[in-house]
Amino acid sequence: MAFWIARDKDGEIFLYTRKPVRFEEDGGYFNAPCNPLKKLEKESFPAVTWENSPQEAELIIKKN
Repeated sequence: MAFWIARDKDGEIFLYTRKPVRFEEDGGYFNAPCNPLKKLEKESFPAVTWENSPQEAELIIKKN
């Protein structure tokens, strides 16, 4: 299952079900055809930055 992770210019990070669109003129926040699925802890995914967002991510469910 594919998701998108995007970090706003102020460091907030969100999980989306569809690729978000960047709006530079609105303070560097992301917007998407749908609202973010989940706000994540700012410390989550340190490799995801404002400069390289959004990034596609895949959810994998592992069997124990």
